[in-house]
Amino acid sequence: MRRLRFLTAFLLTPLFLSSCLFGQGLPNDHPFTKEKINGLEIFSSLEISLDSSSKTVKVTFDDFESLPSKLSKISERTELEREVTNEIGIKSKYETEYHFYKVELGQSETTLVAGKLHDKIIQETEGKDSESASFIREADIVGVGFYIKRSLYEGKLRTNMEVFYAGVLLDHKDQFYDGNTLYETIYSK
Repeated sequence: MRRLRFLTAFLLTPLFLSSCLFGQGLPNDHPFTKEKINGLEIFSSLEISLDSSSKTVKVTFDDFESLPSKLSKISERTELEREVTNEIGIKSKYETEYHFYKVELGQSETTLVAGKLHDKIIQETEGKDSESASFIREADIVGVGFYIKRSLYEGKLRTNMEVFYAGVLLDHKDQFYDGNTLYETIYSK
């Protein structure tokens, strides 16, 4: 009887350890593995600098530079990209994982940088009448942050498939804009 318990514990230990390592999302300090994060296209000059020793961040855009601020995670989600079945019937799952963060700027700093970023949006979308350009022009910027996009294969990170992009949080439907694409930050499974 004693051997059976030992054998059961011995065989279940790797399963338990793998579930602990791969099912918990990102560690709290994971964003601090990067030193700088930039936005895309319109926000290519938006930069978020991360200090791993003090766990603070600074936002710079054009001539604006914030004081060191804290970082908070707003949401995370995993989306199924595709499922592939090979010729012998084995299924493989490809997913994309998103983690959204907000820089906790003071009210005056948020107002100042939001105004500058909104002016940049107006300048870059002038003369463009697409639905997304008019939506972005009319939306209010309520914060600055970044997201981490990770490509997963069977729940594990694919090699060199993790990217960080800075952007802005919009008031309309809790959306995030990185200078190129709109993302919903709140997602119900």
